[in-house]
Amino acid sequence: MRSKFLPHLIALVAAALLGTTASAEQSQLRQQGTTFAIRFDPIQLLAERPVNALPMWIQSVSVQHHRFDSTTLNLSRAEATRLRHTSVRLHLRKLNFLAQTVELRVTLAPGIGQASVASWTETGTQVYHSKPFGSQDAASTETVFASTEGADYMEIDLPGDGSRLTGLFASAMRYAKVLQAVDFNAAPIADAFGNSISTLPPRVEDRYLWNRVEAPLDAGPFTLTAGQPQAIEFELASHPACAVISFEVRNVVAEMPPVLELNETDLPAVSLSLPDLADPAWHSRDEPAAQASVNSLLRYTGWIRVQQFLPGTVLQKGKNLLQLTQPLEGESIEIRRVELQLRSRR
Repeated sequence: MRSKFLPHLIALVAAALLGTTASAEQSQLRQQGTTFAIRFDPIQLLAERPVNALPMWIQSVSVQHHRFDSTTLNLSRAEATRLRHTSVRLHLRKLNFLAQTVELRVTLAPGIGQASVASWTETGTQVYHSKPFGSQDAASTETVFASTEGADYMEIDLPGDGSRLTGLFASAMRYAKVLQAVDFNAAPIADAFGNSISTLPPRVEDRYLWNRVEAPLDAGPFTLTAGQPQAIEFELASHPACAVISFEVRNVVAEMPPVLELNETDLPAVSLSLPDLADPAWHSRDEPAAQASVNSLLRYTGWIRVQQFLPGTVLQKGKNLLQLTQPLEGESIEIRRVELQLRSRR
């Protein structure tokens, strides 16, 4: 039966896209407020133009370009260029009850050098420091959960003049009580867009529970390029009833996920756990509209969880060969945490 809400939804979407106003009989489209989150415009930010409508936990924003004079410091021009970096500083208000932890999503274009995030007190005590991130070969979005408890400011350190920054999102996070099973993995952290961010390191050993076995295959990350398949070989002690393979992929176009082949058998399309479309990690590819195909040309520069069910008929006792291939029209992607769950026949 056709839903009675469908015409209203279609009219509403059309009104939003065309900039027209929906009739009073239809649902009204309202702007959703973001009191505790902000999505910065990188161009405006790096040009040091005033940023309006800051969340209440951010007092002000400043940018500093650190340049080094090769003659004064007795450095070569190449060394002075390599040391050059840019700092984006978020000055914090003392509202720890609102923002004890801040989620930052930093998107960088490919290039040399890496970024990092740190929070500090005015006396120079470091409260938090992230691992370096950024890729030389592909755009990447890093999600960081930084502690701000007792901190006076948070600093995003960018390589060079900061022009590789293509996206910056900040949101206050709060703690909530959750129920957690004692015998299973710790609950993941949920970000502003409902994604599950794994906080556990990859396992290095197989684990058995009832009639299920979890086995890590490849911690990664490794790059998957169109036309250059990557193979993972693993061995099974017995023939399972079925299995589930899972991994995380970055920089993937949702319509062109990697293709899996197991023991020379093509598998159905994988299932992507797609984030909210408001997530700033979604980016359009730099391709003119005239060259665009029916694809949306929208890629996700963060990590997405991927799963694929495997019937027992494609698995075999002994050696098995899993092959991952990127479609020819697709861009290079990164893959990490390839894991296998096996269910026995017992």
